[in-house]
Amino acid sequence: MPKQYMPLAGSTVIEHALAPFLADPRCRQIIVALDPADVRFRTLPPARDPRVQVVPGGAQRCDSVRNALQAIAAADDDWVLVHDAARPCVARSDVDTLIAAVAGDAVGGLLAVPLADTLKRGNDRQR
Repeated sequence: MPKQYMPLAGSTVIEHALAPFLADPRCRQIIVALDPADVRFRTLPPARDPRVQVVPGGAQRCDSVRNALQAIAAADDDWVLVHDAARPCVARSDVDTLIAAVAGDAVGGLLAVPLADTLKRGNDRQR
């Protein structure tokens, strides 16, 4: 199963990843790039939000981002936020902080959090 559909605290990873953007009224359009054969997303509540549009993903992540960017209906002064759906730990406050930090910037910025450790799941046989 793709990691964006793994269960996490009562929802899927992708639902958690989309939640801060769906909760933000400034996010007027949300584009989700998925494998064209994906049938799981349309069964999830975010797929029914009128702001959400699905586009075909690409062979690599950069191709998926390009496909999503091409589908955006944006004015020249609109901001575009790009987020990886397999990274569910962005809080609404993180989005607010990023937007506030780059609001006056002509280019934009990145939201990043340094990671100190890798998380792994094992079983009783692994030592």
